Amino acid sequence: MRTILRLVLLLFTATLPAVAARAGQVNLVVLAQQGSGAAMYSAYLQPISFLPDDPDSPFTTAFIASADHEFVVSIDSIGSINQPPNFYATQGELVAALQQPWEIILDEGLATQRNYSMALNLGTLPATDLSPPSVSFPGFDQTITTLAPTFAITLAAVPDSYHMDLYHFVGSSGVFDAQTTLGSASTEWTLGGVLIPVTTYFLDIYGGAILPGLGFSTPLDETGDPIANWQSGGAGTAETIVRFTTVPEPASVALMGLGLSALVGHRGRRRRS
Repeated sequence: MRTILRLVLLLFTATLPAVAARAGQVNLVVLAQQGSGAAMYSAYLQPISFLPDDPDSPFTTAFIASADHEFVVSIDSIGSINQPPNFYATQGELVAALQQPWEIILDEGLATQRNYSMALNLGTLPATDLSPPSVSFPGFDQTITTLAPTFAITLAAVPDSYHMDLYHFVGSSGVFDAQTTLGSASTEWTLGGVLIPVTTYFLDIYGGAILPGLGFSTPLDETGDPIANWQSGGAGTAETIVRFTTVPEPASVALMGLGLSALVGHRGRRRRS
């Protein structure tokens, strides 16, 4: 999860305009994820440059949320905290949940409290298929007998490229075994090396893309005054993690069997002698 969050931050940073005064940028990130079960969809707010020490709109605390408070982020001098996300079974259900009023409250409960309202523009989100990557081999928690596998995958058109990481754990430390980048038309990845027998691996496939038009309108207070130099955007991300385990290849098992047979035969001959 941390890897894909860093990817999204890089996407937004690359699109930031070069302006000296940037009162705040708060983005919406949509996530499509899959692991052992069905696909899940969620969204979270990502403040990039909306900070308490902003010269145009200084604040001590900020509370940004949907009207029903299902999507919330709190900001203070330490950083930002998103409340645990709600998960939706389909992208359509998430899109429907996002269509509501949004608010920003600065310095809530203080004499300097200011209330703002804004709208979420969905842009290309409703028409964009953000299905998480599909992996047909190996299946989740499958035990495979080959140590040089070709992973079979199906990728949605957006994002147009995906990162793939293969790793395992030694104790509590993760060890990266291989990494690659594939286009969305790719259907397989053949591993260049050999896996370790009797080891649990994780195949992580993820990608992200800016969604044009997705973002929040300029927040306005009760008198119609805006937050100065406001910026907002949106991105879609997709990720699938597959866990699988290797066993010795059939040839190795056969050799082990021959070795055991030879050992048993040798012991039998020693007893008869």
